[in-house]
Amino acid sequence: MKTMIIALVLFTSCQLYAQTTMEEYNYITKGYIIQMESGLDMKNGYRLNDHEKVEAGVRSVEIKVLKRVDNSETAAFMLIYQKEGNPKEYICVPHPSSSEEVINKFWYALYDGSDSNENNRLQLITYSLIHTMNWYHGW
Repeated sequence: MKTMIIALVLFTSCQLYAQTTMEEYNYITKGYIIQMESGLDMKNGYRLNDHEKVEAGVRSVEIKVLKRVDNSETAAFMLIYQKEGNPKEYICVPHPSSSEEVINKFWYALYDGSDSNENNRLQLITYSLIHTMNWYHGW
């Protein structure tokens, strides 16, 4: 329960300006990986800005901001989480007023309900969100 409350507070404090679509969510969680591995161009109509990288021992979270080119709105945040020796995980932080389907995918990406070693992962992601998203502007 404590984890869900922390995630909810962080989620609602993110300063995003427009709802995240399912297409944008899928791009961050799947399409970006294909783009990078294949050497493809950036998704048409968008740009991806580097924002912050936070490291804690063998874990790191890199934060990027997906912006819409036509109106400079922030579509979503991309979290690239990695634990040394494991593959990178791509997590989309959508706008709080996005569709229920998008929001539910985000919640599940953060915490699947198990009591595995996910606490360290979630703690670093939470710290990264606190550290960067609420106090800086001009993304």
